[in-house]
Amino acid sequence: MSTFLLLFLVFFPFLSAYFVYPLRRRGREYRNLYIRVIPGVELMAAVLLLAFPGTAVLPQVCGMGLRFEAGSLHTMLAVLSAFLWLMTALPCKEYFADREGVNRYYCSWLMGVFLAADLFTLFVFFEIMSFASYVWVAQNENPGALRAGQTYLAVAVFGGMMLLVGLLMLHHLLGSLIFERMPG
Repeated sequence: MSTFLLLFLVFFPFLSAYFVYPLRRRGREYRNLYIRVIPGVELMAAVLLLAFPGTAVLPQVCGMGLRFEAGSLHTMLAVLSAFLWLMTALPCKEYFADREGVNRYYCSWLMGVFLAADLFTLFVFFEIMSFASYVWVAQNENPGALRAGQTYLAVAVFGGMMLLVGLLMLHHLLGSLIFERMPG
């Protein structure tokens, strides 16, 4: 059960993002209801992790595999972030009432950062978060916002590549990037 919950928490926001655009075509009220329900479902799944701690491994994904873990701090951060996502989704209708092109804002939620069980998984989800953050920086689509977004993305990609080099060196030195196997 914990494996399913962990994978659900990580990938459900990605999968649910595909329905934001078609719902917007039907009408804003459908999209607005949808973006309030999805975080509620995510919060309920995160709360279930309290009863089902465990680990999920996707071997050989991105070359080194992805590992997710539920228990103590991971679960607390997952519940807290899911709660905060729900709290920020509730006023979105009013906050974005006069804005167009906000559908992409709703698609950038990541739980993998909080449930990562190793440094490589944490790196992968931080890099995904960098691309999602670009959307937030460039959201207004004016020249200043687009320039700031390009600068942000360039710095994030360069920093990410340097971090990847460091992680590969650390993996070579320690033999593992899994938190519990690293020397304390």
